[in-house]
Amino acid sequence: MIAMAIGACMSAIESALGSATMSPSITALSCAGPSLIALFISGIVMLFGKKKRRAWIMVHKVAMYLLALTIGTAGVLAVMGR
Repeated sequence: MIAMAIGACMSAIESALGSATMSPSITALSCAGPSLIALFISGIVMLFGKKKRRAWIMVHKVAMYLLALTIGTAGVLAVMGR
């Protein structure tokens, strides 16, 4: 949701600047969606689960790092003007 909102804002800015194609920064934010969903699902499962399973903890950590990487990449690409 947050990544989609940031992407919508970036799309509006790009359309105001006259760019008709999808930029690499918007593409990077689009790739953030699955990791964001995995992060929320694994967090909810761990919240309501009685036992903390190592697999869910690993999924949660990997999803968190992927989300940070894609949003950071999108930010760098946006700053670079691509």
